[in-house]
Amino acid sequence: MLGEDIGKEKAIVFIDGNNFYHGLKVMGLPTKIDFEKFVLKLTKGFHLIKTFYYNSPLPQQKDPEEYRKQRKFFNYIGSLARFELILGRLEKRVYTYPDDIYERIKDIYPQRTFETFVEKGVDVNIAVDMLRLAFLNYYEVAVLVSGDGDFVPVVKSVQDLGKKVINAYFIDKARRGYHLRKNSDSFIEINQEFLKDCV
Repeated sequence: MLGEDIGKEKAIVFIDGNNFYHGLKVMGLPTKIDFEKFVLKLTKGFHLIKTFYYNSPLPQQKDPEEYRKQRKFFNYIGSLARFELILGRLEKRVYTYPDDIYERIKDIYPQRTFETFVEKGVDVNIAVDMLRLAFLNYYEVAVLVSGDGDFVPVVKSVQDLGKKVINAYFIDKARRGYHLRKNSDSFIEINQEFLKDCV
């Protein structure tokens, strides 16, 4: 195996976990993925160095069962060879609908004030790792699994360092991820066909 990789471009995979999971759900695709097979398929033809998987832990008190399932999944990711789990955090936000909006939706959503959680620290960790490892020449190719257009500046910076960026994500009518696809060197569409050997 190692002999076969000699001369191939070195690749590192960066997975925006929350973004990927919700993308799978929106597209109606299976969410139980064999990540080793998935990453090997993404990096076919390259020498895979490592995979970084980024996510944020759910608040235990909000839903203990979902928290337990997520911890089990994180343990699975952490057990995989050449995988590293990087965690951000979720911060609680309380929102109140403005008068004009609330008047239009109150029959459907009678609760005017609601709380939600915002992911913090994940995007910046991905950006820092992509740039740091490119600068240190750890890879020639970055495979970014995300549809978040906020990554366009870091993609351009990595390219300025002489590296290639492959974006892997879904294509839908809402054109999610269009700017990221447009600014990457190449694109892998994640769909039912691509995932059939990875579930």
